[in-house]
Amino acid sequence: MHKNPHQIVEADINLRKWSIDPTVTFKPTIEEDTNDGFITQPPSDLIRSGNFSKVPLIIGMNTEEGSMRTIGIYRDPFVTKYFNDHFEQVAPVSLGIENLYSNLGSVVKRIRDFYFKSSPINHHARLNVIDMYSDARFNSGIDETVRLHKKHADSEVFLYLFGHRGAGSYSEMQGEMSTNYGVNHCDELFYLFPYMETHLPFKKPDAFDNRISKVFTNLWTNFAATSKPTLTKDSVPVWEPVATDRLEFYFIGQSSHMGTNLLMKRLQFWRKLNKEFRKPDYD
Repeated sequence: MHKNPHQIVEADINLRKWSIDPTVTFKPTIEEDTNDGFITQPPSDLIRSGNFSKVPLIIGMNTEEGSMRTIGIYRDPFVTKYFNDHFEQVAPVSLGIENLYSNLGSVVKRIRDFYFKSSPINHHARLNVIDMYSDARFNSGIDETVRLHKKHADSEVFLYLFGHRGAGSYSEMQGEMSTNYGVNHCDELFYLFPYMETHLPFKKPDAFDNRISKVFTNLWTNFAATSKPTLTKDSVPVWEPVATDRLEFYFIGQSSHMGTNLLMKRLQFWRKLNKEFRKPDYD
């Protein structure tokens, strides 16, 4: 059945439950096991069974991934207040967890207690909201993927954290021009592709932006060619693969360096949440 693209977009809008959520309505689905089937089993099942390509992997996150959704929460004071007052109702769909956990009420309460304690969700809590969306929508899944890949494959995993906020940001593409929301989701693309030229032509990269771009493109192209994300300058720290449960990672920013225990307290919270409440279908 062929549908007009405009009908699909309209359907996406009509299926929203609160504000712009769910932001991803039409997701990849499990297909029948036929010659044409692409995803015929849950990806987590495939990884746990070892039925995936054992190739080296680069995977990582930006320091403020969750800004992509937080901007919309704070753009309108009415939305901010509604989010605070009706957190138990709107958080499951906004965080993308409404079908993921049993005992959803307890899960949502734990999330609010962890990120906000007894404080209201207002303009003072903006950084906490960014962290919450970052972890729920991106970081916890990345953490699990790295751990499963490391457990079931001999191929190396190279984990990174990107922390450079340059002249251009996806935040500005979302219309946020006055507040610095950090290193937003997709901001790394400004350094791999001519995003600033095509999407923010009124912005100009500075010298450090250009340096970061060279670092990014060298790391990624050398990885594609040799399976190792290396740089030509010996003065730059070597990017080591994940070797232990301490999750060794490479920080890319003003001063690139290796680190361990990436976002330890936050990711431990989500690991415990998944262990206690995640539905079997999502294990």
